[in-house]
Amino acid sequence: MPVSPYRAPYLGAFGLTEQASQQRGYDVKTGSFKFGILGLSRIAGDTEGFVRIVFEQKYGEVLGVHMIGPRATELVAEATLALCLDCSVQ
Repeated sequence: MPVSPYRAPYLGAFGLTEQASQQRGYDVKTGSFKFGILGLSRIAGDTEGFVRIVFEQKYGEVLGVHMIGPRATELVAEATLALCLDCSVQ
């Protein structure tokens, strides 16, 4: 049975995973933070979850963003924009 993105817990992902990035030859680092620091989750009163960012170490190029938590299916659009605009973590 396929997993629906519209059931709790909400999942959002875009770009490469850490493993896929390494397989493509990137020197990869990851960073993560809890959903509790996001304004949207605080306003909603639901702060459970986290965001993980996969990025290339030398220039900080964002390669992938993966999140689980409230409204992750909406917030993944911001991550998609960051990837499309070649944003970096630095």
